[in-house]
Amino acid sequence: MIASARKDLKLDHRFGCAPQDLWTNRAPFPHQNSIFSWLQVLVLPDMVSEPTRKDIPRLVIVNTGGIRFDIFKGPFTIDTTYTVSPFTSGFRYIRDVPFQTAKRLKRILNQEVPQLVELPHDLAAHLPVSSKTQAAAFEGPKESFDHYYGSANQIPLSSENDMPLIPGYTTHDAAGSDGDDTIHSPIKFYTVPNVIESRVAFPTSEAGNAEDPEKVDLVYIDFIERYVLWVLKFLGREYEIGDTEAYMEGKELTGLISEWVEGNWKGDC
Repeated sequence: MIASARKDLKLDHRFGCAPQDLWTNRAPFPHQNSIFSWLQVLVLPDMVSEPTRKDIPRLVIVNTGGIRFDIFKGPFTIDTTYTVSPFTSGFRYIRDVPFQTAKRLKRILNQEVPQLVELPHDLAAHLPVSSKTQAAAFEGPKESFDHYYGSANQIPLSSENDMPLIPGYTTHDAAGSDGDDTIHSPIKFYTVPNVIESRVAFPTSEAGNAEDPEKVDLVYIDFIERYVLWVLKFLGREYEIGDTEAYMEGKELTGLISEWVEGNWKGDC
């Protein structure tokens, strides 16, 4: 039944072949193995373009929470597309935003300034949590359970000298780090920012260096619109919903990813 449903939904239809693994949290950002660097450097500049404003400098902001899983080397299918980005968020924009204002959004949205604590309560409750806050929330007690259960440790079923360990799940909590039956080497996980930013169609000098434009089209995923408007207000710019417009109407990030793959990752796996 599952196989029949997959066939009906054409989930195995292949757009292209990923030439390498791209990680959400197993690579730092920025990094050549980060899926967010791939989006920032290649996908967003290539794909986020309104035909009537394609030559106007634009600053594109996307929230990293919209990317839910890694890309593995090999076939990139419809199934892969929705595993990586299972959302239908489109793009909106505000035209002609002063660049000196627009360039400050990324830092504030990534909570690198303390003023965000003044966010209205109804909005603050939904604001992405900073990496430091996440670390504090999930940090377990530092004292050992030996006080309650004694110091006898579980003995693993294999010796660390038997063979090289492969990366995988490892337990490390207040009860210790030697209770796993199957021993793996730990996988490193890296925190990533709340949002990433791409600068597209910026002017260049005669030497080929990027220059700051006076104004930009501020383009962003519609999911973060209320955050964008609040930060702009915080920066002294009174933009409202009525000042925003659809950008590339009918297009969403998920579809743009598969389109980019189809156009750039051709060939057999």
